[in-house]
Amino acid sequence: MASDVSSNRFSMRSIRSSLAASIANPRYGNQRKSLTEELTTGFNQAPKRTLNIQDVKIRSGYSTTNGLSKIKETNKERKRRKWKEMQARKIEDREPSRQSGRRVSWQYLPDLIIEHIFQYLTFRAVLDHMKVSRCLNAIGFKLRSLSFLPTYNLHNIVEFQVVIKRFCMINNIKLPNIEHFSYVFPCDFARKHNEVEIYGTGGQILQNMKDLLECLPGLRDLELKDLQLQGEDAEHALDEVSSVCSHSIRTLKIVNLSRHPFSVLTVSTFFNLRVLVLAPHNLGDDLVESLGDLKKLRNLHIVTNAYTEAIPTPVDYRIWKQMRKKHPRLRVHLINEGKFDREIVMQTLAPVRSIVYDTPFTRCTQASVNLVVEMYKTDIEVYCHKRLPRFSRSRSFHDRADSCYMYLVRQCPYIHTLMIRERLSSSTVLLLAYTGKNLRYLHIRRNAIILKCDWPRSPEWSDEFYSWLKCASRSYDAMEKEVSQILGFRWYLLTDKQFKLTPINLNYQHYYEGFEEGD
Repeated sequence: MASDVSSNRFSMRSIRSSLAASIANPRYGNQRKSLTEELTTGFNQAPKRTLNIQDVKIRSGYSTTNGLSKIKETNKERKRRKWKEMQARKIEDREPSRQSGRRVSWQYLPDLIIEHIFQYLTFRAVLDHMKVSRCLNAIGFKLRSLSFLPTYNLHNIVEFQVVIKRFCMINNIKLPNIEHFSYVFPCDFARKHNEVEIYGTGGQILQNMKDLLECLPGLRDLELKDLQLQGEDAEHALDEVSSVCSHSIRTLKIVNLSRHPFSVLTVSTFFNLRVLVLAPHNLGDDLVESLGDLKKLRNLHIVTNAYTEAIPTPVDYRIWKQMRKKHPRLRVHLINEGKFDREIVMQTLAPVRSIVYDTPFTRCTQASVNLVVEMYKTDIEVYCHKRLPRFSRSRSFHDRADSCYMYLVRQCPYIHTLMIRERLSSSTVLLLAYTGKNLRYLHIRRNAIILKCDWPRSPEWSDEFYSWLKCASRSYDAMEKEVSQILGFRWYLLTDKQFKLTPINLNYQHYYEGFEEGD
């Protein structure tokens, strides 16, 4: 065996030396040619099995020669090991203790033990009342907006409201310069911070907010989102605001004011209201009838988000029919926002001008488009699917939404804004721009375009039109130039970042509906 290995070794050495000699000396050109032909790899057959390889089991992390020398761990193995350790720790935290049979989470400890633990803790994120008071004395009269957004510390929000209220009471003053107030309750606070489950606000938190709103007589925009109130709290949530700001508020947003279906009739006391935003389960027949008396109201946004748990009942179609006659300038917008997959609650015979899906999970289907065309054929002006899609869809023409959008644009002549995030062919973009006579704002993702003319030829198309469609569908530049020619201005496809940042102004009145009186 040793002689065979040595002979093979010397034969390879002889080949290398002969190759080197042929390269250095031109006299060996013929020998070089013959040797290279012999050594050229041929992909004609599989390699022969000349080695007898046996499976040797090695302990992970150690070599066979020295038990102390560790084998280098790859990145894939390291990530998998850390992932398994993390999953094991999660399982240990979730499973009950084997000895006591109880959960070991801290919120189940007795109060005495928790008080003893809190003696050794230092809180850095506690609100400093002295600094807040000094700040209010210095710039309190210059404040124009107050926004309480979801944070990691709900206690600081409540304390800050108490400090502002106390500042106004002690100095016997109010803050008339504040025109915008926003309060968004952190409904997912428990999920993010491993706290006890929270169901909306109410009680002392609600009372502190209502006391603060009494000190803001100059409010024009009020936003109360996801309060999830119940019973009497929801019924009297806006009493203090209506008594102080009934003539000054122009925009009122009260999405998910209550957790269960409840008609917020207090809205009818804001006489100069222009924009009203609320959830569908807070809109009832009696409220829609009272909105007919608000002659300055122009836009009604019916918004459903991920925290809307109640199953709403649509308003009676006869109420909407009376509303059209009583308040012909009212515009209704149906909106779904948040990370959930749910269809919009349609309002029969309502003057719906916009339908917006601000969610990454909803697809454009033929059934939803047919329903929109059937109910709002002569009313719809805006149809949008915002955010990037979080679902996959086939590239086949029959599985895409090209025909749905073409049917929508053909049947709804007043559409001026169309926002599409799903896959489309370049020929569909050209046909949408050509068919939509009033189409002005066309927002389409560049990454969703398929450069192809996959529409079957229609008998209505001439040879010249069909040849133009095929030529303009071959490249992005040609398609953008032709769409620009149709729309009358330079038009571009949007990147994903541009698409996410594109705003849609639903309150803008595109068509002339008469002279608008000032305030």
